[in-house]
Amino acid sequence: MTCKNTKMVIITLLPLSFSRDNRNK
Repeated sequence: MTCKNTKMVIITLLPLSFSRDNRNK
């Protein structure tokens, strides 16, 4: 996995985790 790929994955997964946290609250 290249650094660019990891960055893209993080950017894609961050909003998902945020929405999941909001749903749990």
